[in-house]
This record gives sequence, structure tokens and C-alpha cells, in this order.
Amino acid sequence: MEQLFITDELMMAIQDMAKNRSKAEVIKHSDRIYSDLKRLTEEALKYKNGEWLIKTVDRKIGKTYALIKVACEYQIPIAVKGNDLCRLLEREAKEELGQLLQTINVNLLNDRRLSRVDIVLKDEGTPVRLIRERLGDNVRIVGICSFFGEW
Repeated sequence: MEQLFITDELMMAIQDMAKNRSKAEVIKHSDRIYSDLKRLTEEALKYKNGEWLIKTVDRKIGKTYALIKVACEYQIPIAVKGNDLCRLLEREAKEELGQLLQTINVNLLNDRRLSRVDIVLKDEGTPVRLIRERLGDNVRIVGICSFFGEW
């Protein structure tokens, strides 16, 4: 396991930047993340297993929105922890993009869909370790990791 140490001062600065970020700045960052996620997804589709992850400390930069766009575009499910988050992401995809989103709750051990998945996207709240435990070592994982949580 890796861990990044961040001082309280840096944490406060990151939170202040996020609070003061304009909508135009969020869109700019989200577009860049979307492009990076798209490129990583294309790369992942060429292989049988592996991890393609963007690691960031930034907050409020459109990470989840970019992930939802890629998921809808490529019809790849997003692996999350919990039914509430599944519904939240599905609702955002429907409202913001007018598209259906596939999600997988990796906390459900008996979800039959888990055995059929060979590639997933992940948001920062779902650790790679948990995805591997539920889906196996051969699944390809593309997504976003926060330095504040488990990767």
C-alpha cells in the first residue's frame, strides 16, 4: 500500500481552491480529464488486464462527470461501493447526458454481472483492491484515484 502525506496547510489550500473554482475552470479541467480517461480507456481495450489510473489531489474538477461521459460513450460500467452511489451516478448520467449508465456495486458478493465483466471504470471512492477481490485479476481497471484515500 502506498500513502501520500499532506500537511494540514496544503489540505486547507486545496479545499479553498476548490471552493473558489469557477464553473468555467471546472469545465476546462473536466474536459482534460475526459480526454485523458478516453485515451486510457482506448489503451486498456488493447490488453487483457491491468490498471490505467489518474491520481490527483484536486477537488471539484469534474472527475466524476468525465468518468460518467466515458462510461456512457464506451458502454463500460462504473464500479462503485453501494447502491446509493449507483443510483446517484445513473441519475446524473440520465439528467446531464440523457444516457443510461451501467454501474456495478462491488459490495454485492452475489451480483451475477460481476463474473461477466472484463473492464470497469472506477471513481476515487472505490479501491482497486476491492475491485480485484470481487472481479478477479483479469479485469481491466480505468479510472481516478484520490491521494486522500486508498487507491
